[in-house]
Amino acid sequence: MVTTTRLLEIFGADVVLMAFSTKQKGPRNPGWQRSQKESFSDLDSNEVDAGLANCGILLRDGLGCIDLDDDAARDQFFDLNPDMAEAFAVRGTKGCKIFVRWADGYPQGGQKIKNRAGVEIAEILGDLKNATVAGIHPSGTPYH
Repeated sequence: MVTTTRLLEIFGADVVLMAFSTKQKGPRNPGWQRSQKESFSDLDSNEVDAGLANCGILLRDGLGCIDLDDDAARDQFFDLNPDMAEAFAVRGTKGCKIFVRWADGYPQGGQKIKNRAGVEIAEILGDLKNATVAGIHPSGTPYH
């Protein structure tokens, strides 16, 4: 499991980490989209690192992710985009989230990605969305 220290090394000290209950895909507290990095405490960090809480990243300021729906979509995406294979990715039970930082033209979150057959295989997440990066998936599987 990735530690919060490692997440800060990967994404930078300005990233906003958020702790929330295990087996949840995101925070439930009102106003979490306005969280600041200072709201993630040492206690939160310890709980996440011990596997007692899930950890999400607030997607903003050019940080987003591509949420691939299943393993076939993930494999197809990497076949078509081999340079992305080195990007930081997190897996729950299937597919994965690939994290990206857009320099220009940050796409609006919620855009769907379709394969050549026109089937939706992924979604762009951004615009103050949460992306879970550590903890326990609702199915009971650890994120990895």
